[in-house]
Amino acid sequence: MKMLPLEHTIPYQSELICDSFRRSAPPHINIYDKILDNLKRALESGSYRAWLYGDDDGSKAIAVTTIKCDEVLDRKELIIVSASSLKKLSVADWKGCWDEMVKYATEMGCTHVVSYTVVDKIAEMSQLMGGDPVMKYLSIPIGG
Repeated sequence: MKMLPLEHTIPYQSELICDSFRRSAPPHINIYDKILDNLKRALESGSYRAWLYGDDDGSKAIAVTTIKCDEVLDRKELIIVSASSLKKLSVADWKGCWDEMVKYATEMGCTHVVSYTVVDKIAEMSQLMGGDPVMKYLSIPIGG
């Protein structure tokens, strides 16, 4: 499996990134144009990166990531902001994508990879990689 950067400035790749971002959003989040514009700005500034995963069988998945330093826990984290498959993936495919993500995170000095999901299958697969599938991400709107 190879992990290649996607360029938001290339129209076809920008469409792939935005479509992936929309498809991977939790059901309660409406991805409207302003959010996609914000994503494009974050990609342009380099604070977010978009990746294409593939092998000899073609393109398989897209992910959007960012890196954050957690001052309290004293660790640098690669955060998977969104991830979606372009075709049905085997467990070996997911593991290949994961291995490439870990390689990049390590090169960037990260000690952890963080992600949120509402997909039970992905949470279960995280155990294969040493993850804790019991954690829940809570998002509670407070108005405004």
